[in-house]
Amino acid sequence: MSTNPKRQPKGTRDGGKFAPDANQESTVDLGEIVRNKMRVTNSAGVPFDVRIIRKGERYGLNDCLVNNEDNKFFNTSDPILVEFCDAGQDPNRFLGGRQFVSRYGLHALLEDSDKGYGLNLYGGEPRWSIDAKTMKTVYEWLEPITTEAKDTR
Repeated sequence: MSTNPKRQPKGTRDGGKFAPDANQESTVDLGEIVRNKMRVTNSAGVPFDVRIIRKGERYGLNDCLVNNEDNKFFNTSDPILVEFCDAGQDPNRFLGGRQFVSRYGLHALLEDSDKGYGLNLYGGEPRWSIDAKTMKTVYEWLEPITTEAKDTR
């Protein structure tokens, strides 16, 4: 499936999310899906690594933070975090080898999963958004983890 890197996501913005658009192209590299990470490419051709951070696991710049109940740096009681990084950047330019974009508590991310929205990861950079079709794939990948999250609360 080819994508046009200059093409921006279509749809109506709604609180940082995009309404569904059946004409958008996106890709998911199924060969890149592992237990804690998957790679998706948005309709603008930007690849993102989506990573699950379970309770007790390290994250942040140089893995200096730990996901735990007393997480003062990320205000959530959610036991599982979901992180998005721009995988199209040169890893040598960034400490830790990845361009961090955004991070969400699992339950907050899944809150509107049934509405068919995409997700605007950072409003200051139009290329950092994920179209509705690709987010549906991310939601499906996260689905088994929601059961795990309920068991750890």
